[in-house]
Amino acid sequence: MPPELPRSGSSAASVKAFCYSVLPLVVGVLVFAASYFAAGAEAGRMVATIGHPATVAVADRGEAKGRGGSRIVATIVAFTPASDGSAVEIVVRTRRGYCGAGREIGRFSIFPNRAFSPSDRGKAKSFGMELPLDAVVRDPLTVTVSVEAVRGRGTGARLEMGGVEIE
Repeated sequence: MPPELPRSGSSAASVKAFCYSVLPLVVGVLVFAASYFAAGAEAGRMVATIGHPATVAVADRGEAKGRGGSRIVATIVAFTPASDGSAVEIVVRTRRGYCGAGREIGRFSIFPNRAFSPSDRGKAKSFGMELPLDAVVRDPLTVTVSVEAVRGRGTGARLEMGGVEIE
C-alpha cells in the first residue's frame, strides 16, 4: 500500500517518513530515465568505436541505379583519437541487408590525428569511395563504418558519422 500524503499540520516525523519512503522511488525513476535517454541518444547517433561499428541503411538510390561511377560519401562530424596513442583506420563496408559478410570499399585515416566535435565549425571531413556496380542495383544497401586499430589497441578511439550518401 502506498504511503499516505502528510496532511497539513501533521508532525515533522510523518513528513520525514513520507519523504524517505517516496524519495528512493523518485530518484530511481530519474536515474533510470536519464540513463535510458542518454543511451538512446548515443544509439540514435551514428557512432563507431573499436569493436562497435556504426551501421547505416542508405535509402533512395533510385537515381544511382542507372548510372555507372556512383560513389559513397561518408561524412565524419566528430573524431576522438585513441587515448593510448595508437594509430586507427576507418573502414567502410557495404552489404545487402543487415546480415551477411560485407565488402570492403575503402579505408582512410583522419589527419591530423586530432580530436574534433560537431561544434567545431568547418572540421567535418568527407571521404568518397567508389561504389561497386552490383551494390548499386541490389536492395537494401547497408553501409558499415568501423574504427580499427592499425597498431596497438586503439583504446578510446571514436567517431561520429554525419551521414552516408550516394552521389
